[in-house]
Amino acid sequence: MIVTLIKNLALTVLLEGALAAGLTRNRRMVYHSFLCNLLTNPPLNLALMAIAFYGGIGAYWIALPCLELAVVLVEAAVYKRLDDCSTPRALGVSALLNAFSFGMGLLIAKLT
Repeated sequence: MIVTLIKNLALTVLLEGALAAGLTRNRRMVYHSFLCNLLTNPPLNLALMAIAFYGGIGAYWIALPCLELAVVLVEAAVYKRLDDCSTPRALGVSALLNAFSFGMGLLIAKLT
C-alpha cells in the first residue's frame, strides 16, 4: 500500500509539474504544484483505497469524481493564496493540472 501511494504521488508530481513548467515557465508554480500534491494526493488515494476495500468498485466509481472535485477546490485555494491570483485562474489551473494527471493515470493504467 505504501509503495502504491508513493508511486501515485511521484507520478502525479511529475506529470503536473511538467505541465505547469511547460505552460507557465515559472519555477514557483512548479513548486506550488508539488506542495498541492503533497497535501492532496496521499489523502485522496488513501480514501479511494478504503472506499474500494470496504464499499467495492461501485462505491469507488461514485466517490472518485466527488473526491477529485474536492482536490481541485483545495488546490485552487492553495494556488490562489500562494500565487496571489484570481479565483477563476486558480480554479482553471487546478482543474487543468488535475484533469491532465487523471487522464494520463487512466491511460497508464489501461496500458499496464
